[in-house]
Order: sequence, then structure tokens, then C-alpha cells
Amino acid sequence: GDETFRRMVFAPATTTTNATALNARAFAPSTLATVRAIRDALTRAANAKGATSRGGTEMVLADSGAVASNTASSSTMSGGDEETARVKALFAALLTARRVKSDADASEVAPGVFVGGVGAAKNRDGLLAHGVTHVLTVCNGISAFYEDDFTYGYARVEDNTSADIAAHFEYCYAFIVDALASGGRVFVHCFQGKSRSVAVCAMYLMRSEGLSADDALARVRAVRHVAAPNSGFVAALKALEARLSTRDESEDDMEASPKKKTKRASADVSASES
Repeated sequence: GDETFRRMVFAPATTTTNATALNARAFAPSTLATVRAIRDALTRAANAKGATSRGGTEMVLADSGAVASNTASSSTMSGGDEETARVKALFAALLTARRVKSDADASEVAPGVFVGGVGAAKNRDGLLAHGVTHVLTVCNGISAFYEDDFTYGYARVEDNTSADIAAHFEYCYAFIVDALASGGRVFVHCFQGKSRSVAVCAMYLMRSEGLSADDALARVRAVRHVAAPNSGFVAALKALEARLSTRDESEDDMEASPKKKTKRASADVSASES
């Protein structure tokens, strides 16, 4: 899995376990080359930044799953920053390749709405087999893989607890609803298909079916077992639940109001007649 690759990357280059262990796992030569390239880049980045501990180099890859997003242009980066960006890109490429093989299918959470990770997003034939026509990317740093085959939408969100995913709810909901209204089918994905895309699909279920945040997440987990939005995204869903509940109560009051007025008017008429 991804953690195995992370350990492989961080293993000291001088240990005898590197090539032996990697070859024993029968990884493809291209994968081994990528791992070695990442390890070399890590070393250069650590040296350029003056890192003195293994913990310091681990921080370089802390957000590698974001696919090297939001990095500055090479013209304004120091040597260490350039190496850091390269490390992220290499590591992201490695993880993407792994996910294409291990997590390449989309899961249907509602009629015509699917969820998954970057592996499924790269699986053109799989998406077409599901009848997918639209792809909603809830992730930084990932562009359209098959623009000739699908209509793409983007919600650029980082997977961290401070990210304001709620700011993207309206766009994501409209994208999904419009796609379905046109007779299409939608695939919603982030990198792992675990947090961002799950939160968006839960939001859709809450708004389209009136589910609570917990019930919506349970629905997604039933078909996507790795589903686990970060605590910030769960809080955003809970806040949405509260807003939807308040809106429903207001609508109920508005519906009941004419009845109350009619009843009072009838009473007034009866009083005047008597």
C-alpha cells in the first residue's frame, strides 16, 4: 500500500534492505526507479534546507497526496524549494500509479452519482462502463485526464481540517444536479476517495434526500468502505445539517401560515354573522 512505499522512500539509501526488499516484492522496474528518484530528491532537498533529522525530511512529504499543489514557480523558488516540489510530484506520481492498479473502480452512492479516488479517475474504460459523463474533481493539482470523453468540474480543496469545503458545496451540488438533469452520470473524486469526495457526496445526499450528516456518511461508507472525511469536513456537514433543518422548519411555518389565516378569517366571519 501507500504506507509501504512511504517506508521504502524513507529507508536510508545505505541499507542493504533497499534493493533486496524491493525486488523481493517484485515491483516493476519503473516503480523502483521512481522510488530511488524520490529518495535522491529527498536527500538533496534535506541538504538544501539544512535539515538535520529524518523527521525533517518526512515533513517534505507530509502533504504529497495533494499532488504537489500550490507550489511557487521555479523562478521564485530556492534550490531546496524546487527539490521539495519535485519530490512531491514524484511521490504523487508513484501513489497515482499504485492507486490506478489497486483502487480503480467507482462506487455508486446514489442513482447516477459515483465516488472514488484518482485510480478510478484514471480508469477511462471503467468510467465509461458506468455510463459516467461528468467528472467532479475535488482536489488540488489534478487536471482533466480525458477531456474528450467527460465534462469536468473542479473544486480546489486541500484535505486538511482548516480547509473551507463548505465554500464549494453550492458549486458541487449544482454541478451534480445539472449533470443528472441533462441525463448524465457523475463521478466525484479526490486523491484517495476518502475525505474530500466523500464529504461532497454526503452533502449531495443531505440536500437531495434530506438525510442527516451521519446517515449520509453511512450511505457513502456502505459502498466506499475507506470513506472517512477529516474532522473539519464532518463539522462542515453538521453545520449544513443545522442550516437545512432551520430552512425546513421555516418552510413548514410558511406552509402552515395561510391555513392559520384562513381559520382566523372564518372565525371572524362567523362572529360577524352572529
